[in-house]
Amino acid sequence: MRLTPSQSTIISGFSVALLALLFAGLSGLYQLSQINRQQQLISDEYLHKHHLVTVMLSASRERAINLTLMSNLDDPFERDDQFMAYHTNGARFASAREELLALPLEPEERELLRRQGEVVAEGLGSQLRSIELIGEARMSEARELLVVEAIPTQQRVFALLQRLADTQRELYQRHSESVAVEQWRRYLIIFGLLGAVAFIVALLALSRVLRGIDRTERELFEANERFNLAMRGANDGLWDWDIRSDSVYYSPRWKSMLGFGEHELDDTPETWEYLIHPDDRPRAEADIQAHLEGRTPHYENLQRMLHKDGEYRWHLERGIAVRDEQGRPYRMVGTNSDITARKSAEDALFEEKERAQVTLHSIGDAVITTDHEGRITYLNPTAERLCGWHMEEARQRPLETICELVDDEKHQPLENPLRDCLDKGRMAKLSCDTELRNRDGEFKAITASAAPIRSRGGAVLGAIMVLR
Repeated sequence: MRLTPSQSTIISGFSVALLALLFAGLSGLYQLSQINRQQQLISDEYLHKHHLVTVMLSASRERAINLTLMSNLDDPFERDDQFMAYHTNGARFASAREELLALPLEPEERELLRRQGEVVAEGLGSQLRSIELIGEARMSEARELLVVEAIPTQQRVFALLQRLADTQRELYQRHSESVAVEQWRRYLIIFGLLGAVAFIVALLALSRVLRGIDRTERELFEANERFNLAMRGANDGLWDWDIRSDSVYYSPRWKSMLGFGEHELDDTPETWEYLIHPDDRPRAEADIQAHLEGRTPHYENLQRMLHKDGEYRWHLERGIAVRDEQGRPYRMVGTNSDITARKSAEDALFEEKERAQVTLHSIGDAVITTDHEGRITYLNPTAERLCGWHMEEARQRPLETICELVDDEKHQPLENPLRDCLDKGRMAKLSCDTELRNRDGEFKAITASAAPIRSRGGAVLGAIMVLR
């Protein structure tokens, strides 16, 4: 059948439109693949850098732990093991840093690495000196040097490395946004040039493509938001509340913390309302509402949550709202931390402290405690009466101004055993007859002994003196 000129024109035009659409589609797919490849390269580079910074952080922490253990171990073989681990971690740190410096870095990253290098060089001397003191069995001096110089310097290194990790995350987000903008720009150019030719046919296809891209980017944006917000919290149960649809995502970890399987709880707000203790719910809801209204920078609440075994567990719940350009919240993401054990320990510690306070208040001996500089931190009632000072008046005063010890014959000043105890880190007592001159100038015969108060690591935190 012969085609009429009009039919030929329509078919030719339609063919041209289809070819233009096909070309536009292929060009678009090619550009999208290039953008995705660029995005993947940026992501791979960020992950590589982040891995190296994580190695540096880990090695730096391990070195600090090695030094601390070396100063507290009595077994020379165990100290040697820690010494070898110290150098191994140092090699790990240096290797990761050199590899990081060899990568393409932004000026902000190089500046932070330069400052980190200066701090490491600054603290290396105190670390090496600590190792020398340990080798000479001068443990107390080594520990003091670690506490005063080495460990604070190491903490500065930690802070700079953490800032470097945060900077890398910000640069990654900036580059990712730039790539996304470039992706849109290229699409507009391609479809703008070919749209006049393929308008009728391409319009429907373009609409579908744009809807698909919008949906994909929205899902990717929400996933990135969820990841970034979760990174701010601890590695605990994650929840994600979509305020517009009133649906909640509870992570498998969130459910398992309460003894439930992944599919045993519904992803709805009613699940949380059912599990929270009735007495804690009003306060939690009020705190959430205050945050959604912008009256607090973030949401945080301590509450009890019902476990599958029927018991309540103490949870620390934190969250932050995501807002649109008008400041209206449309999402809220947060974490739950099970702090039952810590809460029990705090309660037990409080009870133990109360018992100790009652005991010190009720005994007949005078009890005085000081910090590591010999400044008063506590007087029990007997000590207040003996010395003539009230607790609030005596706090932070030097020991000698509160408790003046003299010999019983000529009333010449004697060295306070507590001061000797702080200097030598061991028990001390007066070996001669002693009197105490109180605030009113009266002399009272006493015996005095003192013992150091140590931290878990063995450092002297202060001392306690008993007067009878």
